[in-house]
Amino acid sequence: MAKEQGLKRGGFDPAEWGLTTKELMEFEYLMNEAFKAGLSAARLPVMSAKTISV
Repeated sequence: MAKEQGLKRGGFDPAEWGLTTKELMEFEYLMNEAFKAGLSAARLPVMSAKTISV
């Protein structure tokens, strides 16, 4: 419960949660890749709709 209270106050210490810098960097990389994949997936229907209506 103390960890959660620290998060609410804006303090976050990754070591308290057992996270290393390497793990955080890998997570950030995965999130960036997932975001880019989502954008690409959202763009496909828009692009195909434009080619059909032209």
